[in-house]
Amino acid sequence: MRKEKGFILIIGEYKSESGGLGVEVAIINVYGPCSNTRKNILWDEIENVKLRQNCSVWCVLGDFNSIKSVNERRGIGNRGVNSKE
Repeated sequence: MRKEKGFILIIGEYKSESGGLGVEVAIINVYGPCSNTRKNILWDEIENVKLRQNCSVWCVLGDFNSIKSVNERRGIGNRGVNSKE
């Protein structure tokens, strides 16, 4: 297990019920910041971690703090929707 600011990564092996060869699996739980600059830094870091691992299967989940419409924003003023999210 690897804990970083913004994500937790767990790597394990998935084995079939028949006991065949296992597959290395990475599960990464992301908590994305609201700031686009910090999001970019986080995703660059996650990409670098992924490139260094030898896992063929990845599951990325979590709270990415991305929105589709301005109606989804709560409590942070009149910031608009960023199409780069």
